[in-house]
Amino acid sequence: MSETPIPPVPKAAPPAIPVRILTLNLFLRPPLVHSHGSDHKADRLARFIKTILPLYDVVALQECFAFATDRRDKLIAEAAEIGFKYHAACNKGSLVKGKVDGGLLLLSRLEIVQQAECEFARGVHSDWMAAKGVVYAKIATSPTSHLHLFTTHLQASYGGGPHALTEPSVQTRSGQIAGASGFISRLLSNGAGVKPFDRVLFVGDFNVNGRPDPNATATAASPAGAAAIARTSGSSLPQAALTAHSEEYNLMIAALKTHGWAVRDLLYEASGHEHPVTTGTLFEGTVAASESSIDYMFELVPLGDGGSGSSGGATHGAGFRDVKTEEFRVEPGLPYTHISDHLGVSCVFDPPAKDDGA
Repeated sequence: MSETPIPPVPKAAPPAIPVRILTLNLFLRPPLVHSHGSDHKADRLARFIKTILPLYDVVALQECFAFATDRRDKLIAEAAEIGFKYHAACNKGSLVKGKVDGGLLLLSRLEIVQQAECEFARGVHSDWMAAKGVVYAKIATSPTSHLHLFTTHLQASYGGGPHALTEPSVQTRSGQIAGASGFISRLLSNGAGVKPFDRVLFVGDFNVNGRPDPNATATAASPAGAAAIARTSGSSLPQAALTAHSEEYNLMIAALKTHGWAVRDLLYEASGHEHPVTTGTLFEGTVAASESSIDYMFELVPLGDGGSGSSGGATHGAGFRDVKTEEFRVEPGLPYTHISDHLGVSCVFDPPAKDDGA
């Protein structure tokens, strides 16, 4: 896994105001890759820029590919015209390396003072061609605080589900989660720094369905799953976690906790402690949507002296609220019914109200 840091650029931070955040798999795959005759990429992108982008201050996009197309460049340029002056993106891919890019893009009205990315080892199946990884931006959200924003799009599994933990796609995804967790920890320990007023948010399309299999008994983790959870988290999971989430979700959370973080699944908490469906279809009524919950907003909270990490953004008056899915249905009469085949996930972030001298 390769990592590419970019030196910080110190500048004045903006005043503290609520920050509207969106993460969305935009389903803008590379040229010649499409489904059902056409994905209507150009038209959907134009509508996204005109009708959705202006509603937010910070946007994390997945499947916004730049390889062999100028769509991403046009999006960045047009976003800048409406106030998104800052961006961070993954590399564009290389014919020499036989890879397309990872499709990751962060757009921000607020200043990005530091950015970095890491690239995973090659995936499997069609993801073998994509340089998947993580993109990071340190965003100045107030004079005293930063939002450390990470986005990713992990290895996909194909052919329905649920998928056994031993399947190559699941094992690849597990390795990517571990790699992402390590990247976040190293970056925030070696320069980016998490100050008392800062918050850390990890968002994107994780391709891990959090919804438990309704046909499974789910009375205990499988031997492989139990061993992996104990290995990564140092303990077994409570019974409630075994029945409320899929086994792979539990493994993902355990992996994210390995470097001293508490993990809050903001959408799960805001949805009455259930995993809402985040996948859909461009063509409602003609193409069936899957019933998966694979898009997430995770707040990573450093474990405090008490070891709980339970403040969850309440410290110093900062926090995430109004977390919800966004369907992004388009007006009737178009050849598609939604902006993407994924729902967006949005929230509002309230930066700290004042500097208490920390």
